Amino acid sequence: ALVFSSGMSAIALSILSVVQQGDHIISSPVLYGGMLSFNLRGGEQEASTVIRELSTIKYVPSLAGTATTLSYAAKTSHRFYPPQELAAVGITMGQLRLSVGLEEAEDIIAELDGALAKI
Repeated sequence: ALVFSSGMSAIALSILSVVQQGDHIISSPVLYGGMLSFNLRGGEQEASTVIRELSTIKYVPSLAGTATTLSYAAKTSHRFYPPQELAAVGITMGQLRLSVGLEEAEDIIAELDGALAKI
């Protein structure tokens, strides 16, 4: 598994600012930061399940700060866009955006694994 051992079969991962090297995910020398987005194949229902199952990763309308947070653009920043406009900008009903904070990587991965295991 890349990151989420129990959930990789359930998600299509679009890593924008990190790359895989061996068994590790590392910062790219070209792209910087700890932001990534992933699309859950089950759409809105699975996205809602993951949001509900997270405990220390907070669901927020906008990503920033030192804590790991999660955003759901289809229901927050882009909630008034019609489906065709969402598709045009690459936002799906199953897409979640994650901003990785300063917590221990193992804690973040374990929490995401647990939430993804519920879908």
